[in-house]
Amino acid sequence: MALTRDKLVERYDRLLEKWLDDTEKAPLRGKYNRLSGSYSKTDKDFTKKLTQNIRNLNMICESRGWDPIHDFEEEPSTLKGKAKQ
Repeated sequence: MALTRDKLVERYDRLLEKWLDDTEKAPLRGKYNRLSGSYSKTDKDFTKKLTQNIRNLNMICESRGWDPIHDFEEEPSTLKGKAKQ
């Protein structure tokens, strides 16, 4: 199987779809499960995993000389001050 940028873009889209599905069901705060002895995955956990997967895709693109799939260099625009209600 040849690795192409189009296949990486398709994988990127699948990752985003899975992330949306997972975060819709995830609690904002982790709850301890006595049966499994661990905390449930939160929205933040899924977002961290998505970010790492996207960085891996970008690393593959850079190693092949392709443009990155997602540019993390762009800072999100924020509005200063308090929101008016």
